[in-house]
Amino acid sequence: MEAYALGSLEPGERAKVERHLEGCSDCRRLADEYAEVVGLLSPALAARSPAQPPSGLKGRLLQAVQKAQEEGTPSAEQRSQAPVAPGVDYGLGRSWRPPNWWRPRLVGALALAGALALAWALFWGVNSRAALSRERVLRQELVNLVGQQETVLEIVDSNQTVKRVLRATESGSPSYGKLYSRPDLSYVVVMTARLPSPPAGQMYQVWLTSSGETRLAGALSVNAQGFGLLVFEAADKGPSYDSAKVTLQPEASADPAFPPVLFWSAAR
Repeated sequence: MEAYALGSLEPGERAKVERHLEGCSDCRRLADEYAEVVGLLSPALAARSPAQPPSGLKGRLLQAVQKAQEEGTPSAEQRSQAPVAPGVDYGLGRSWRPPNWWRPRLVGALALAGALALAWALFWGVNSRAALSRERVLRQELVNLVGQQETVLEIVDSNQTVKRVLRATESGSPSYGKLYSRPDLSYVVVMTARLPSPPAGQMYQVWLTSSGETRLAGALSVNAQGFGLLVFEAADKGPSYDSAKVTLQPEASADPAFPPVLFWSAAR
């Protein structure tokens, strides 16, 4: 009945089963139960899976099962010589036994169902682990973002805040930036606005000069509106700087590009 419910029988074999079902109420009930299970199997698995399996997976499984069926299907002579299993009495005054030609088909159908279920389970498991991993990353990013927001407010919104304004070096550019620090804290906040999106392979970087030495403070992430934010911790509390610049250059650059996009100098 499993093979019949799965629709894996040849047309002639399916016709034989249907003729038998016309006169056997017990087998009809069993066939209906299998059909209901098969109908629920695919939607249930699809509902648990966040994505679809790779294209061609079902075709490869069907080919493998068909090959196994062809190799394992006995000839007509072998079927006629095979021992007959004892019949099963369903209380109707007669016994019914599954024809010998059902057996290899049933095995193949069960193999197909098992293979499909295993493939779906493995695929869903892999995607579930990936989804959980992404969820952990997003959760950590949220924690970091909230922590940054608290730090930004402490640095920017204080009567002790020291602010430096970075101006655009290109005439007519609306871009600008601000560098904030406090004498009692070691954290530094750099904000920029109206910066164009960087080209592929390039990024905005913040370079700070103190006591004649220029160091990279970090990369500046810019959103679609041109807003950028960088929060970092200096070596000491109340850091002082001679100059600050925002550059646009390749990611692996060891020195600041010239001219910078934004610039501030204590000498001005």
